[in-house]
Amino acid sequence: MQGLSRTARSSDPALARRSISRLALPGVAALLLVVLAASVAVAGETGASEAQGPEGRGGDLQLLASWLSGSFSSAAQAASDAEYFDIRLEMHPIWLDRDDGIWLYVEQAVASSLDQPYRQRVYRLRQLDSNLFESRAYTLPEPQRFIGAFRSETPLAQLGPDDLSEREGCAILMRRSGAGFTGSTLGRLCTSSLRGASYVTSEVMVTSDAVFSWDRGFDETGQQVWGAVAGGYVFARQDPDRDAAAAEPSESAELAEPVEPVEPVEPVEPVEQPTTVEGGGITPES
Repeated sequence: MQGLSRTARSSDPALARRSISRLALPGVAALLLVVLAASVAVAGETGASEAQGPEGRGGDLQLLASWLSGSFSSAAQAASDAEYFDIRLEMHPIWLDRDDGIWLYVEQAVASSLDQPYRQRVYRLRQLDSNLFESRAYTLPEPQRFIGAFRSETPLAQLGPDDLSEREGCAILMRRSGAGFTGSTLGRLCTSSLRGASYVTSEVMVTSDAVFSWDRGFDETGQQVWGAVAGGYVFARQDPDRDAAAAEPSESAELAEPVEPVEPVEPVEPVEQPTTVEGGGITPES
């Protein structure tokens, strides 16, 4: 995740795509070596680092969780690149009294269909070593029942970990590097049968003001069959306080001369939101 300081402060989708396209190279190889070397220590539920307390609740883990928590949007990327869609991402803490990791409820939806999310997950964050973090993904029973649950003061209070199903092999391993965290799934461990895929890869970067995510499906020959082609999605953090302040008219604005009305433009035909590899890779699989 070197160079994230520039990426995190920039809304340039091309820069973000160039950054995330490099995730699968040396960084992930190093992660794989670390995991193999420490496989005995991190295997199963007993692999969390004791040095950081229960399930490795260290400062960096708390920082990662805080950066992942919130409301995010790819609207800026979609506005500058027609290959991407305006996607809204909600990630919010749940089960705050648990000491076996930090748990987040996640919803993703096309901006025009927020009440029909195409992905609902629970993520469990743990710190496995001094600089090795894990995010495991779980599916929910009857997910439609929980659409919009992130708006609740106690999301998913009626559920517990035993009610979830883990996406085996789909954990994302991350390291902190410079201004953020970077990581991915490992090799072909995250299997899939969606639209001819054999396995799924997920690559991520997390910074203080954005989440960069690139999910792709590949067949058994390694040919990509779904997912964004040019690069990952850029989810910018939405700041309600800042947005509210921007929407409030200032004193100087009230005193300013009125602006001549702008002639309305012709309406644009709505674009169908595809779910294929050509349409930005919108998929509930990963």
